[in-house]
Amino acid sequence: MELTRDPRLAVLFDADNVPYSNVRGMLAEIAKYGTPTFKRIYGDWTKPTVAGWKTVLLENGITPIQQYSYTSGKNATDSAMIIDAMDILYTGRVDGFCIVSSDSDFTRLATRLREAGMKVYGIGEKKTPIPFIAAMWITNLTGSKANANQFLIGAVAAIALGIYSFTLPRCSPQKSISKDSSIVEILGLNAFKLFANYKMALFFIFAMFLGAALQLTNMYGDSYLDDFKNFPQYADSFVVKYSTIIMSISQISETLFILAIPFFLKRFGIKKVILFSMIAWVLRFGLFSLGNPSNGLWMIVLSCIVYGMAFDFFNISGSLFVETTTDSKIRSSAQGLFMMMTNGFGAFFGSKVSGYVIDKYYTHAEGKDWHGIWLAFACYALVLGIIFPLVFRHKHERKPIEITEEELVTSETSIQS
Repeated sequence: MELTRDPRLAVLFDADNVPYSNVRGMLAEIAKYGTPTFKRIYGDWTKPTVAGWKTVLLENGITPIQQYSYTSGKNATDSAMIIDAMDILYTGRVDGFCIVSSDSDFTRLATRLREAGMKVYGIGEKKTPIPFIAAMWITNLTGSKANANQFLIGAVAAIALGIYSFTLPRCSPQKSISKDSSIVEILGLNAFKLFANYKMALFFIFAMFLGAALQLTNMYGDSYLDDFKNFPQYADSFVVKYSTIIMSISQISETLFILAIPFFLKRFGIKKVILFSMIAWVLRFGLFSLGNPSNGLWMIVLSCIVYGMAFDFFNISGSLFVETTTDSKIRSSAQGLFMMMTNGFGAFFGSKVSGYVIDKYYTHAEGKDWHGIWLAFACYALVLGIIFPLVFRHKHERKPIEITEEELVTSETSIQS
């Protein structure tokens, strides 16, 4: 009778990108998927930034691997970890790997290990808008959603955060740009050459247009719900009293739809996922145009749920698209350009143009025509959804992506920043 055994795992930590506070919890989660045969952590242990690891390593039996940073701007730790991973692979003594890091430098390594038949699990830093949700609830429940007190709350929180930051370990900035770099490289302006590529140029242009859509919901969502107080039948409704809490459903949905991104990207590709985002924006605005605090409350709630798909399927998937289609030398600058197009130019033009249109065509003596406003926004998103698939040429190849379903389960218990 053959006895079954747990899969043997090699657990490799990147000390430069993982805090030590939740190591015990991470190892407990990893144990659900197999037995950690190798437990190694890579870093330059002469740096004061990793001093907090000392006790943690001893308690959890993790072997530290020293890698000196001889040259500024070169991540020697990553190279050492990759070399060790391949050495362990060829020993044939493990059934899978668990890579613990919060950056995407090990994407190619994970792919190579999977090609060799290995299971690869990933644990990284989980970043969610939970603080944003908490802020919305606090301002609403304290009656500060529409007065200057919200700024006082924000100021107190900022001072507290500033004081707390002085207790954190020292972390010197990475010198990723050489001293002889040009002013263009130092300022990250070399990413603008991506506009010479037809596909990337179109992507950034649509990023601006969808950034405008995001600004529309950010600017007018709470005002729309609050304006129902002008109707006697809705003046004392839950939606009016707690409009900010209702809007926080959007941020809760955002955290959940992030988990669906790996499946949709793998199955449909970036082009269709962005198209799904545009369709979701149509539903977001369309449901707002038809909803009300009474029998139409479900439409308002559904609109907030759909927001998660609308936001994540472009902003998060778009960031992954930039990450995987740009050269590593300009990748950070390209991400900055993506953010500038969405939250910079898109937000600016979205606020200016929408403000003009609303004031001129949808504001009357009795107030704003919110039905017409949201319907116009829905038409705007619909036009984008029709044009985008016609002009954006991108062939999706069905191949393993960086985040597997197993990694997705593991990342749910990932470390908090």
